Amino acid sequence: MFAYAEDLELTDKMSRLAREELRHYEQVAKLIGALKIAPRRLAPGRYATQLRRLVASSEPQREVDLMICGAFIEARSCERFAALGAATVSPLDDLFRGLHEAEARHYQLYLDLAARAAARADTEIAERIAVFAACEAQLITDPDPLFRFHSGPPQQATGCVASAARQRLKLRAVLIPAQHAALIVPIPKTMRVRGRPSISKA
Repeated sequence: MFAYAEDLELTDKMSRLAREELRHYEQVAKLIGALKIAPRRLAPGRYATQLRRLVASSEPQREVDLMICGAFIEARSCERFAALGAATVSPLDDLFRGLHEAEARHYQLYLDLAARAAARADTEIAERIAVFAACEAQLITDPDPLFRFHSGPPQQATGCVASAARQRLKLRAVLIPAQHAALIVPIPKTMRVRGRPSISKA
């Protein structure tokens, strides 16, 4: 946000998003306190780091890529929160469903901002989305040494087990299960949430 301080429309939208994310943090902190869960620091996973390596180093492509990267991170969060909301009970399910709805808005905002930046730079966005999509699909299906929110399958499933598991992960381009969704994100069948996803024609 601060890298584009001269863009008041972008900073206004991003500051609103940041405030909502802080409210989510407070919700989670309150809930884990009520559940007597002791928080602990964890090493970050590979997901966001690997995606951000695709971001261009120079403008105007850098702004477009940053917005696309943010859209994929939020969209995958949307999918994961929907799955958790369907698999848990109160009070967790209500929290996760609320976060799912928020992340759906967030990734759409990032995607809109990416399209806006691309239009100003007179550049195409579809090709860059495809590049990020290919990397993102690999990150969520390749065995992952760290089990985190955006992890792929745990690396402990090695050898024949891992091979069989990866054979079952048939990717299809589907829309994230949220209203007004537009970003194509591959979701393994084993990670699908309840409800029938729409098949993208893009």
